[in-house]
Amino acid sequence: MSIRVCHVIEGERLRGATQGALNLHGGLRTRCIVDSSVLSTSSLGLDPGAGRVVRRNWIPTRADALVRDFTRSGMRGTFSIGAFGRSLAEMNLEQQFDVVHVHWACRQINPFRVFAKCNVPTVWTMRDYWPLTGGCHTPLGCEQFKTTCHKCPQLNAWASTMVRLTHRSKHNAARPDVVIAPSMQMKRVVEESSFQPAGKLVTIPNAVDESRFVAVDRLEARIALGLPHKGKLVLLGAIDLGERHKGLAEFKAALSHCVGEFSIITFGYCSHDVLGDIGRPVHRMGYLNDARQLSMAYSAADVFAFPSLEESFGKTMVESLMCGTPVVAFPVGAAEEALKHGLSGQVVAAADTAAFGAALDAILWAPADRGAIRNSAIALFGTSVVAADHERLYTKLVREARENSQ
Repeated sequence: MSIRVCHVIEGERLRGATQGALNLHGGLRTRCIVDSSVLSTSSLGLDPGAGRVVRRNWIPTRADALVRDFTRSGMRGTFSIGAFGRSLAEMNLEQQFDVVHVHWACRQINPFRVFAKCNVPTVWTMRDYWPLTGGCHTPLGCEQFKTTCHKCPQLNAWASTMVRLTHRSKHNAARPDVVIAPSMQMKRVVEESSFQPAGKLVTIPNAVDESRFVAVDRLEARIALGLPHKGKLVLLGAIDLGERHKGLAEFKAALSHCVGEFSIITFGYCSHDVLGDIGRPVHRMGYLNDARQLSMAYSAADVFAFPSLEESFGKTMVESLMCGTPVVAFPVGAAEEALKHGLSGQVVAAADTAAFGAALDAILWAPADRGAIRNSAIALFGTSVVAADHERLYTKLVREARENSQ
């Protein structure tokens, strides 16, 4: 039984959610049962025949941005109204595919409208918090999404009615047949929210391509990146370390509890004003968009610091493990599944900066079995493993749909 699956993705290739979806698509393309295709709002460098680009309409994105910018408060975070997105009804997806799987979409495409128009099984992976909230992608500590979003701390008072109506509209909207949480922690967030899936809520992690993120000899990596050949190095990285939920403030606080000597490497946007004076040598590598360069950065470090406060998965954490470098993290995203104490790193209590600093110290000076760390990560998050989990889910959905139609 061949199953035709359409992955709906809105976003640029460099975004973590997009990469996770593309890794899954790549894993499925190697399997016999699933015929995987991508429908996206931007060109993602896919092979011919593997994807289609939906022509962009500037009106939904511009209207969303105008409303958002007019109501902004001083608290910064990614925010999308989502009211102007398309349903993709004109694409006749149900005539071309057996399953429609929505990933990150909320501006050009409105997932709830897609679900309402589709007459085939639908799946939605929770790539962030947006499906659960009145518009924010990361709530930054706010828990109103568990009941009713109204006085949003990320917007000004003028936006209260808009946020409340947006949240309510999601409650009354069509639901997918299956909601996928990419981590146990995100599954708990969904269960605690006021968003109740109409169908099943399952946990399947994101895929990370183990063929692209590989362990490199530590000295070789340091020489190639122009880093100190000797001494301990702690790596910190994200697309934008200045985003509040990335935990830079907590990382800086944790450093005050470290007693060992080490230097810090950063990648991603991290200006001097954002990082400040932390009292330790810092080597800024800027944006590293190439997997080979990222692999060298992860491999050059003795430990990867992952102080994020809110994540649905935690892609950089798993990339580090794929490169054989242990991780220290708070219990967000897939940290509890990925990090095995004594092998691949340590999970410390939420926002406990003293424990985070102590864990960095301990792991820096402990011997690491890089091969075992990598193998453990591949067993959980490798593309073939995650693709097989999705294939089983799609097969069951299509079989049930065909039985119900008879």
